[in-house]
Amino acid sequence: MEEFRRMDRLPPYVFATVNALKTDLRRQGEDIIDLGMGNPDLATPRLEEPRLLVRAGSVAIGGAQTGIYPEDSPGGWNLIGTTDPSLLHSIEPGDTVVFQEVA
Repeated sequence: MEEFRRMDRLPPYVFATVNALKTDLRRQGEDIIDLGMGNPDLATPRLEEPRLLVRAGSVAIGGAQTGIYPEDSPGGWNLIGTTDPSLLHSIEPGDTVVFQEVA
């Protein structure tokens, strides 16, 4: 899926800029959960046996990565929530994503 390969085309300085923004927000007292790769605060082991079906829009953590399943597929990540999968089409690398509990 082309829209999920956009990140590979970003120049390295973009990631430095995003990291600087996160650092500044944390200094201002904002709670920031980093959904990027390598965040040790969120690292969880993947499932030993993947599920045969994970619904589109499932929010998950696998290892040190987090993500949203863009379509129904098998998957071995730990599910932590759901969102409307059509929202993925409007997210760009570096965007701030805020998850809120919905009763």
